[in-house]
Order: sequence, then structure tokens, then C-alpha cells
Amino acid sequence: MFYEKAEGYLGLKEDTPLFRRFIDNFNSKHYVSYKMSYTDSWCAAFVSYILGECKDFYLKKSVSVHELKNINKRYFIPLSDLGNFQKDDIVLIDWGRGTGHTGFIKENSFLTSDVQYISGNSANSVRVTTFNIKREKVMGVLRIPRSKPHVRVKVNTYIRDKNNLSKVIGIVKKDTVGMWVSKGIIDGKERGVLLTIPQNQKLDSLFEKGYMVRSKITMEDI
Repeated sequence: MFYEKAEGYLGLKEDTPLFRRFIDNFNSKHYVSYKMSYTDSWCAAFVSYILGECKDFYLKKSVSVHELKNINKRYFIPLSDLGNFQKDDIVLIDWGRGTGHTGFIKENSFLTSDVQYISGNSANSVRVTTFNIKREKVMGVLRIPRSKPHVRVKVNTYIRDKNNLSKVIGIVKKDTVGMWVSKGIIDGKERGVLLTIPQNQKLDSLFEKGYMVRSKITMEDI
């Protein structure tokens, strides 16, 4: 979805009429209060623009890589918690001193792979390149719920400490409804967090520290 939409902008290059039109279009959408200039760094603006084009309503928009991470904490998965990279994940790379880079991952990939992604402001254009966690300082990814994200919890289910899966730190009660965000296969089971509907701030605070297990026993799509 995101990657394919971004592909339509391959070759967009700074200092061209098309690029100036892109920046003008971005500003006209009023995704953020800041007005982009033709000389600003624009990788985060490109990501935000694609999110808007895809009518994504989960993620907040920004023209800053680090702010993109900070305003979307519900959907941020740090590198230390990732089981793998998934297609359409938004990778967030830290270049230091408040700068960074971001783009959309092309396909499901192992953590140790050279991972293909598409980004803006890459050699002053939109292009497909690779990153590797051994080479770049990857902070993590933004990941929105996948298809059929709305689920109902079928039985009371433990939330376990992500650093010590034998430790129970909370319980999600039967019939709780929310959006499932998978963190991948961890210790042989699919684990993740549930973004409750309506939002339950107490559970949100627990999911900052732990995961629950998704299985046929614990939850069902609705």
C-alpha cells in the first residue's frame, strides 16, 4: 500500500518543476503547521505525504524524523523489540544531532538482511536503496495494524514483561476490543500489543512494557 504509492514518485528530484509542485502540494494539504521550503530536508515530509495520499488515519504527520517517532509512540517498535521487518514498515534511522532518515520498507525482511526501502531526499531524489542494522543506527519502525486489525479478546489474557516473558504484569479482560499490532514471532509465539477501542490508558501504559500472545484461543478478528 504505502510502498506502491511511493513508487509512483520514483525519480522525483530536487530543483525541478515537479519537485516544486510536490512541495506546494504538501503545503496545501496542511498536514503540519510548518510550511516547507524548496531547500528543506524532506524525507519525513515525503513519508507524511504518502500517508496522506493513502488516507491513513493512524499515524500523525511531521516533517521531522525524530518528531515522527515521538508523536506516534503507540505505533513505534524499537529495534530491540523487532522480530523482523515487514512490508510498509516506516523505518526510522538516526544520523545524530537531531537528524535522521525515513522511508517505506519494500518487503518482509530478516533483521540481519540488507533491507530495501524507498525514501525521499535520498541523493536529492526519491529512490530505492538499502539499509543494514550493522551499518546504520536504526531506531525502529512505525507499524500500523494489518488487514483485519480489529479483534476481540476471547479469554482473559496475560500481558507479560517483554524483557522477562515469565513475568505477568497485567491482564486484558475477555471481550476487550482493539486494533492488534504484531511485534513478530518472539519465543515461538506471535506477540504484540492491543490498541484498545475506546482507548484504555492503563493498558496502554502496560503495553509500553509488555506483550500479549495472539492465537486462536486468545482473540478473534471482528
